[in-house]
Amino acid sequence: MLESTKPTTEVAENGNKSKPLLQAVFLAPYLPYEIEALNPFDEKNKIIGLKNETYFIENGNTYAYGDIRDCRLILKPISDLSLLVIEEFEKYDGKRNGKANDEIINLFCEENGVDEIIENIVLSSLPYECVDFMFRNHYDFFGLISEGLAVSIHDVV
Repeated sequence: MLESTKPTTEVAENGNKSKPLLQAVFLAPYLPYEIEALNPFDEKNKIIGLKNETYFIENGNTYAYGDIRDCRLILKPISDLSLLVIEEFEKYDGKRNGKANDEIINLFCEENGVDEIIENIVLSSLPYECVDFMFRNHYDFFGLISEGLAVSIHDVV
């Protein structure tokens, strides 16, 4: 997670615990790429817009809105990206049958600073194109799953 963009917290009503808050800064980079979220009732909806702290959703022919603090984004864990990159490089090296995904090879090659498992890399050090790939494909760039502000795509029915 980027240190400068950690989720802020609010004090719970009893004053004992703080709860991380989903903020527009975490949602905005995913908006052009049809991100989905769970609302407070665990219903999956596509987010189509954002204004201040309000998100707008589309569900079939129905449109609605809500406070972004009441939804959880549906994202892929960074570990999924690490596995994908490893698989593609294995294909590229000829260890498996099949054609490697050239975009992944070009983006996450050693020349771009990716010479180890992505989970161990400071994500903010990646080139723009790599980060854009992560947003476009809904990877958890900000570490929101571990903060409880997003849910893993593997946990959604």
